Amino acid sequence: RAKTWPEPCGETSIRCFRSYSLNCGDTPVALGRTQWAILGPEQKVVPFGQSGFPQDFPFPAMAAIEQKPRRFVDDFTEPGEAYPVRATDIDVGRHVNNLAYVRATLGCCTAEELTRVQTFEIHYASPCLEGETLRLSRCDDGAETRLAVKKENGKAAALAALTFRT
Repeated sequence: RAKTWPEPCGETSIRCFRSYSLNCGDTPVALGRTQWAILGPEQKVVPFGQSGFPQDFPFPAMAAIEQKPRRFVDDFTEPGEAYPVRATDIDVGRHVNNLAYVRATLGCCTAEELTRVQTFEIHYASPCLEGETLRLSRCDDGAETRLAVKKENGKAAALAALTFRT
């Protein structure tokens, strides 16, 4: 069973969180959290109170993950493996869908590693469009695996970190 809900935010907030939970029966399988930003008609971020979202929406007072998002360091210097952005990676906003970044970064792992993923956190840094070629890089330091999705100009599109169960 999947469940998702927006977390409370203020009218002047330009970002808010959306929580997710995946359960098998009553057993939690995964918890997730994404950060929302709402684009206005000119494709610019607008404060939540100006977004047209219902003012009286009953926000649940809970979060799937309580910890603050981590700060990512972009110290990747190698260009990485080429990843052409395809039409199937694009969402209705005409940029790469968040899950396409997740699929691309997890594609840097082996099938065996994917059976042992314990935590996964990703930070979306800049939008990408159909037709761009992105670069995927991986760095393992023993404690965690860091992944980068970069634009051709070297700017980070997404940075991720994951840990594995031993």
